[in-house]
Amino acid sequence: MAEAVLDLVQRLYRRYSEGAVADLFEALHPDFVFISCGPVEALDTAGTWAGAEGLRAYLERLGARWVIEEHVPLEFVQQGDRIVVRTRVCARSRATGRCTTMEKADFWTIVDGRVRSYQEIFDTAAIVAADTAGPG
Repeated sequence: MAEAVLDLVQRLYRRYSEGAVADLFEALHPDFVFISCGPVEALDTAGTWAGAEGLRAYLERLGARWVIEEHVPLEFVQQGDRIVVRTRVCARSRATGRCTTMEKADFWTIVDGRVRSYQEIFDTAAIVAADTAGPG
């Protein structure tokens, strides 16, 4: 069982990096919840997103504002049906053209072979700075 959980998460990272976003939706649990950190007043992707509709809305907002140039998993740590993934992300702001590269932590919970929850934690100040006009 633990191997299947890890395989699922690794496959989703691989498919996402290949642009196969539809695979994410197929893997969602009916009670899926996605949490992205940050101040809602500064990051329009921050907050809690529920279900496939929430994930779709999040990805639309993300894509309208950012170009994800790199999203690479660096380390997987698993405990049963929970996995923490340390990733490296390079995101370029469509508004300013600035790019920020950072490591972030992704927290996954898998229930019945499907993604029940996903939470990402990252340097929100770096994202806000890259997306704000001013000296680069």
